[in-house]
Amino acid sequence: MRIITFLILFLLGNVSIAQKGLTSFGLQFKPIVPVSYFNAGPVNLNDSIVNIEIKQKLGYSMGMIIRHNITNLISFETGINYVRRNYSIAAKSKVNTLDDQLDFGFVNYEIPLQALVYVQLSRNLYMNVSSGIDLNAYPSHVISLGENLLLEQLSLRGRIIGLSYLANIGFEYKTEEKGNFYLGASLVTPLSPITETQIKYEYQNATFAEFTSFLNGNYITIDLRYFFPAEKDE
Repeated sequence: MRIITFLILFLLGNVSIAQKGLTSFGLQFKPIVPVSYFNAGPVNLNDSIVNIEIKQKLGYSMGMIIRHNITNLISFETGINYVRRNYSIAAKSKVNTLDDQLDFGFVNYEIPLQALVYVQLSRNLYMNVSSGIDLNAYPSHVISLGENLLLEQLSLRGRIIGLSYLANIGFEYKTEEKGNFYLGASLVTPLSPITETQIKYEYQNATFAEFTSFLNGNYITIDLRYFFPAEKDE
């Protein structure tokens, strides 16, 4: 948060002249990269019978973007995205060799609302930083079974509608006729856990162990964007 604030102040002091009144439309694809930073690392649960590990896997977000230059200094971005977080759960028994694992995905739809400032690095290359919130809709719960039918998870959505903090930094190559090409990275941090994940480890129809974990849903993305050539408002 402090880094993003510093970058915004720096860019405001070195900001280039944006074309006020321009509205741009774009498409984006953002791989969700598993990391151990920003409280997005593995979750470990254990008792005397079994060790459980929940890990984030490669996921993705994709959708459309609308950018409008409000002033010569600040632009506003919004849009709509489909987001799929992927997780794996592994169970390693302490009392026998009956291990199991499963994969599951947790889906939501998001509407980002963020302010953006940028500085011109060369004739066509710009650096920008943005910050704001995501409005998230979580459509359903998720249930899945392990490969050996020993492990079961039920992920109950924390709420139907939630908010996330969003921060982004990137570089954009702008052309008048071919549009803009963007490469950057984003951090998304939900303001409350996205799911209560209930885990059962069973053998011969008997429950050996039960766990509950609240997944915060934090993630980092690599952002690939393309903006179509902009049209100035009348």
